[in-house]
Amino acid sequence: MKKAILCLLTVAMILSGCLFSLAEAPAETGGDYGKLPTEGGRGGRSAAPLTYEDLGIKVPEDQKVNAYLNPRTYVLTKDNENSSHTHTPDGDIDVYLFAEDSRAPIEVRFDLDKLPGRDAFICIYAYDCDEFNGNTPEYDAIYVNNTKIGAMTGQDDEWNTTYWSVPVSALKVGANYVTIHIGRVDKTQTPWKYEEYYPNWWAIRVQWIQLLLDGGSGVDKPEKFSVNLRNASLQGSTIYCEAGVEIESTKSRDYEVEYSLVDRTSSASETYMQIISTDAKLVSGKKVSTYGTLKLPLSSPKGQYSVQVMLRDRNTKEILATDEKFFDFDGSVPSFDITNLKAVLSEEDYTPGPITMKVSADITNPSAIKDVKFWLDGKKSVKAKIDSKGHATGSFQITKNGVYEVEIRYVKGGKTLNSKIYVTVANITGPSSTKGDINGDGKINDADCKLLREYLMGVTKLTSDELSRADMDEDGSVTVTDYAMLRQAVLGQ
Repeated sequence: MKKAILCLLTVAMILSGCLFSLAEAPAETGGDYGKLPTEGGRGGRSAAPLTYEDLGIKVPEDQKVNAYLNPRTYVLTKDNENSSHTHTPDGDIDVYLFAEDSRAPIEVRFDLDKLPGRDAFICIYAYDCDEFNGNTPEYDAIYVNNTKIGAMTGQDDEWNTTYWSVPVSALKVGANYVTIHIGRVDKTQTPWKYEEYYPNWWAIRVQWIQLLLDGGSGVDKPEKFSVNLRNASLQGSTIYCEAGVEIESTKSRDYEVEYSLVDRTSSASETYMQIISTDAKLVSGKKVSTYGTLKLPLSSPKGQYSVQVMLRDRNTKEILATDEKFFDFDGSVPSFDITNLKAVLSEEDYTPGPITMKVSADITNPSAIKDVKFWLDGKKSVKAKIDSKGHATGSFQITKNGVYEVEIRYVKGGKTLNSKIYVTVANITGPSSTKGDINGDGKINDADCKLLREYLMGVTKLTSDELSRADMDEDGSVTVTDYAMLRQAVLGQ
């Protein structure tokens, strides 16, 4: 009876046009920063955690962190799990472990009380991954729960730090397992055969693993850490590439700077991100300028390469910062005229879009180059605006999520050269699925009431998605009953 009376009252309201104007209440979203854990998965000891900025993943410091984010870093330096998932450590962390060892594969556990709202990364510090060793090199596949996220990178008898993106969908509240299988690649077969377990062959030592969620939480990092590719020269059949590093800190400290030249020429292969050359320097001070030298054989495959540089505390080996610079190799000595190629999004929070991608780069010697343009995915281009200091800028409009290739092209000595980075956009939302949010703007307010009223009066039409959101009582049809329920929801805010 109450429903019938409510329907009659609502019809009367529509016909008489006596509808009240509602002031839109601003949506308030408080910061939810979470608590910084002192243990990783209940098994690790407290350590200085990483942030995305440390890994070269740009998250502006003034970015508003809304309730959907859960920024934190889990640091695990001590084993806390076994292959049977009984929550009993079997001692496979920070030991040199062979594939045939009964403790293999290497497995640890991270216990999460909340899931990330945006993204996650795994960072692993390991020794002696023989990624380039003969026809049967080491191949150590990495899984998070049941999702394969990549393979370990590194060289014989060397320490390397590498990190991988983890799909948020791969994580869950509760126990999450990171597994490293010790195997090999058989290059004598066509196509190559990847064996995630191969006994009596390879071994690796993993010292620590970090899980970073929604930007991570870090302390005690340097005030400045920048990397530039500055020189390249040919000596015999080898190209020597120099990567310059600038470090500034409020106090004097001891650093280890690790340089890695990464082959990215075949992104579709199982061995994507192969490290082909490394260098390391020990430096100290408040203000440090140093460089590393990496080797690229002139016979290397043509394609994209990058230089990854990681700054570690010399004593604890914990990462303080990292950066990565990309360049294309066409069979000749590369030119490093472009530095600090960056892309910044106008919106970091979830938004219906479009958003503006502002791109910029620094040109070492502007007078030596011409025809400078920024390109998006090799299809759209804008002419770069260059100031007196050689700082080039441009922008693109982005309407959907995805991984975008941002490139700067220029002409030097009659030759077209370039530099590239890759930018992930993941915060553009689709149409709202919230009941009552008919226009899909993320809010339930008078605008939705007006849209539904006009539909019921035959003034306007609604799409199938809009009709679904307007069906407040979920009875399969949109009637004055739904309008009454929507009005009550808006008035009750």
